Parts: sequence; C-alpha cells; structure tokens
Amino acid sequence: MWKIIGTAIAFLVAATIFSTYLAAKRRADKFKKDNPGLQVYTLLVPLFSPLRIFHLLPKWLPWLIYDMSDKQMAKGFTTEKGTDALAICDSDVSYFLLRDPALCHDIMVNRYKEIVKPVHTYVLIDIYGSNIVTTEGATWRRHRKIAGPVFGERNNALVHEASLRIANEMFAAWPTDQTALIDISEEMMQFALYVIASAGFGKDFAWTDKEGDIPAGHTLSFKTTMKTVIENLMNYVMFPDWSLSKLARTSRKEFGQYMDEMIEEAIADGDSLSPNILQALTKAAFAENESSKLTKEEIRANGFIMIVAGHETTANTLAYAFALLALHPDIQDTLYQHCIEVLGGRDPEYADFSKLTYSLAVMNETLRLYPQVIAIPKYSADQTVVIGKHVLPPKTEIHIEVTAIHKNPDIWGPDVDEFKPERFLSTDEARQNAVKIGWIPFSEGPRACVGKKFSQVEFVVVLTMVIMRYRVGVPEGVSREHLLESASLFTLKPKHNVKLVFSRR
Repeated sequence: MWKIIGTAIAFLVAATIFSTYLAAKRRADKFKKDNPGLQVYTLLVPLFSPLRIFHLLPKWLPWLIYDMSDKQMAKGFTTEKGTDALAICDSDVSYFLLRDPALCHDIMVNRYKEIVKPVHTYVLIDIYGSNIVTTEGATWRRHRKIAGPVFGERNNALVHEASLRIANEMFAAWPTDQTALIDISEEMMQFALYVIASAGFGKDFAWTDKEGDIPAGHTLSFKTTMKTVIENLMNYVMFPDWSLSKLARTSRKEFGQYMDEMIEEAIADGDSLSPNILQALTKAAFAENESSKLTKEEIRANGFIMIVAGHETTANTLAYAFALLALHPDIQDTLYQHCIEVLGGRDPEYADFSKLTYSLAVMNETLRLYPQVIAIPKYSADQTVVIGKHVLPPKTEIHIEVTAIHKNPDIWGPDVDEFKPERFLSTDEARQNAVKIGWIPFSEGPRACVGKKFSQVEFVVVLTMVIMRYRVGVPEGVSREHLLESASLFTLKPKHNVKLVFSRR
C-alpha cells in the first residue's frame, strides 16, 4: 500500500515539474524570438519556489536549475564579451536582468513612471499597512511628499547625536583588556537598533539594558517588541499568524500599539516632546490638507518600514567594513591618520561629517563590494517596453543587477574585486561621472532611499570612533573566505558572525 502511495506521489511531483518546465520553455522560446541574440535561460523550478527560497535543491542538479548567486550571475554576464543583459524564464514570469549602467540609470532616473516598481511583490512586508516602499503612482507620491523631507538636516543631526552617545556606551561595555575578541556583527546589530530607537522613535536605551520598562497597557517593553518584530520579519512574511510563537504574535500587536500611542502623543502635544523622526513624520502628515495627508495607519506603516530599511542594512555594512579593514591594515592606517588629521583625537561633531571623506569612502567601497540589495526590481506592468535593443512584453520583471554593475570592469577597472576606498576620492571628472551611474546601493532617481543620509551619518560616526580607539585584526586561523562568505535573502549579510580582534591604540 505505502509503495503504491509513494509511487503515486513521485509520479505527481515528476509530472508537475515536467509541466512547469514546458510552460517555462514556451515562455523562453517566445522571449528569444522577440530578442534574437539575447541569452535566455529556462528554469526547471520557478525562481520563487520554496525549494529555492529555503535552499532545498541539491547543488549537483544540472544547469536547468539555474543558480541566481552572484557567481553565477557574473558567469552569465561574461559568457560573451560585452553582454549586459540576459533573461530567465520560469513557468510564471519572465525576468530580464540588466547591468548596462547607462540604461539602468535612465530607468531609475527618467523612466520611473513607465517602468515601475513591482509593488505586487512587496505586499508581503505590508505588515502594518502600505508605505513609501510598497506603493506606486499617486499613492507613492503622497507618501514621498511627506516622508522624504523628514530625513533632512535637523533629523540627521539627531542621528549623529544618537550614534555618538550609543557608541560611547558601547565602548564602556567592551572588555577592558588591551586586546579582545569582539563579535562585531552582534555589536553593530545592537548599535543600529538603538540608533533607530533613539533618532527614529525618541526611545533611548542604555547599552546594558536587556529588556526595558513595560508601561501600563502593555505586556512587553518597547525594546522587546521592536527587537522581536525585526527578528521575526521573515516568519511574518512566510508563515500564517497561528503558526508563530506567542512572543512573535504579541510583539507584532504591541509594537503597532506603541507606534499608535506615539503618533497620538505627537498629534496632541508634539512640540513639547523630544524630537524624533516619527514625531516629525506625524507633524508633517497632519500639516497637509485632508486629501494629501497620511492617515495614522500610514504613518505607523512608514515608521515600521524605517526599521526594516535602516537596521540590518546598516549593521551588515558595518560588519563587512570592519572585516575588510581588518584584512587591509594599510587602509586601516590611512583611515586612522585621516580621522586624526580631521578631528585631532576628539569625537566627531555633526559639522565634521563632510570632512570625514575617507570614512565615507570606506562605506561607499564596502557597499560597492557588498551591496545590501543585490538587485533593484522594476516592472513593465501592462505595457510592452523597449530597453536599449531589447523588447520586453507586459508583466516582465526587470532586475537592475547592482552586484554586476558594481563589479563591471568597464566602470571600475580590472581590479574590481579589490578593496580600494580611494576610488571614491578621485577628483577626475570622468571617474566621478562613472561613479555617478555605476554605484547604486541606494538606488537612484525619485525612488532612491530617503534614509541614505541617515545611514551615512550613523556609519561614519561609529566607524570613525572605533578606528580612533582600536586597531582591528583578524583572529588567528580565520581565513578571508570564511570572514567574507555571504548569504542573501532580503539583504546581503555575512554568513558567519564577524568576530575580530580589537586592540586598544
């Protein structure tokens, strides 16, 4: 009996895979016909199948199980010299992958109304409602009009102040030994979380405070709910509510409740509160007329997306940066000397941000090598679009391949894999123009990340302060490959926690 059932199941699985492959092949053949000369790959298993998402496909399977890793992408783009585009078709969707920097720049800057964001793929992160990231058209413009200006100089100064205070508290908690092994991945996750809590929500946590106070009407502290919501983001996206832990369910509910309370407080008496970004967003939203202001629910949703966009991305980038500096002591020495020249040994002030050019160059070069978003998705929607010489049918998913552009030797030279912050300090006009279209970790154009300066200020402050106090090294027996091995789902991150040796200067 069980043998018959097993055979039947195996037959159904094989039949399903075969039928999906035939559908994918028909789609690929049509794409090839419309675009002669374009490399078109056919997928046996759909790109967003759970088998791929959870890495359940054996690595020995043949090329029909196309691997979307950075290495495979680079291989696909260099199969023929000058190849700047390729297509991948599965049974449901055609994907057009582009690394031509000029065409990508044009899409992001000039054609954003025609080649849109595939918001249907972003509904999964609408955990608290629609927001600036998950909307398009007139709705997005309403969000952008209000949320964009909130990330201005006044609030960026708040980010600097929070980063400075939290960094000093972090140092006070580090081992007092002359040399110590520190898990910088964990430290930067906590650092970035505390900066967002302070500058974003006006909630200041002591570095050693494990839980935080629980106010009336709540069963969990704000800190616990925010941390738990971040840690469970993938679970919220992938699994039904009933299958989640009680802590995850309660945290999602109470974090929304906390944000609602802060929004009501800002509406009632915002001028008497310590300034923060959620407060500024609320005041800006309610200053608009009735037809264009954001609702309380939309303010809450944008408060949540601020965490999603700004926490792990910054923490990961800092972990990569410290690993790269540990591997390149000469560059670390150059950074240290630059910081001393600018600051003379004191902590940075906000006015120093524009002077700390080498610190920012380290960030830029880190993001060139390890962009947090490895591809920027776009969509042809309900119309046929022409990109360069390629004709794309309606409902084509268009991926601007950030990693491939950042590793394009035509832009960056033959040493694209080397860590060289000086690339971003050149005064040569041709080099500056190349960087302008060839460096896109925050996207470009109207849909570029509104929190770019927030992240830059936070990064420059903590990097500068750490390097002025410590020399960073690689632990004995740890290889470069292990230190920088990466994994990607929503963001690119080190596969292993980055643990480095910190020696007091």
